[in-house]
Amino acid sequence: MNLLTLNPNDIVEWISPREIRDETLYQAIKESIGKHGQWHPVKVRPHPSIEGKFQGFDGKTRADICKELGRTVLATPIAVHNDWEGYELAYRSNLEEGHGQPLNSLDEARYLKFLMKQFHLSQDELAKKLGFTQSWISLKLKILTQIPDPIKELLEQNKLHPRHAMEIARVKHSDAQIQLAEKAVKEKLTLHDVATYATALNNRQQLKASTILSKPLHKVKGFLETQERLSVEKELDALESDRIRSNVHICPYCSKPLRVVIDWKKKKVKALAKSNHR
Repeated sequence: MNLLTLNPNDIVEWISPREIRDETLYQAIKESIGKHGQWHPVKVRPHPSIEGKFQGFDGKTRADICKELGRTVLATPIAVHNDWEGYELAYRSNLEEGHGQPLNSLDEARYLKFLMKQFHLSQDELAKKLGFTQSWISLKLKILTQIPDPIKELLEQNKLHPRHAMEIARVKHSDAQIQLAEKAVKEKLTLHDVATYATALNNRQQLKASTILSKPLHKVKGFLETQERLSVEKELDALESDRIRSNVHICPYCSKPLRVVIDWKKKKVKALAKSNHR
């Protein structure tokens, strides 16, 4: 492996998905580099348009700290054949385990949106390039478009798990979303608990969000079971009405209507009872 020793100012551009900085982690890395030096080189390539300068793809925090400490930067030159390979490398490098800190979900969503704009890609095209599904990309982007700023702040502070945020994004009203997010953080709700409350909030009829969220989980589940039963009964009433109007079964012998047996649980005609035909 060829290593370069660079002046931090020679890396004039960074392609990095990381925008949110964890100050505690930053200070820990700074203390480590100050005592022991830089162990992990940053990844760079010669800048495509500025001679003698470099473009960085991974290790911006380390480079910033070296610059702050007045040190040179240890760098590994990488070979990329086009811009996409470099931008993809920056993304995947920051997803690697042991990188120091997981990539914040907001940073990830912003970078995915940036890639779509930079390379004129649809969600489906980006998914194929990265090896994901379109629905996975869509879920990630929902964090940017379907949750209010107070919840984004919780994500930036790593107080709220991104999977919880995706469930909260299903809730129809922003005020209810915020209340559920605060409850999830305060009570350390599981993903399943958050999903249950989110479903209840979307089926609350005239109830206030605060009323739903003040109830213990077992009562919320009972509320949902009641709502589901009422919904099923309504659908069955519609099914029966439709059968009476347009789906009457006729006896082939006497042309009289046959009595129909309904399977109420499965919401369908279960069997035809015997006719009165003798």
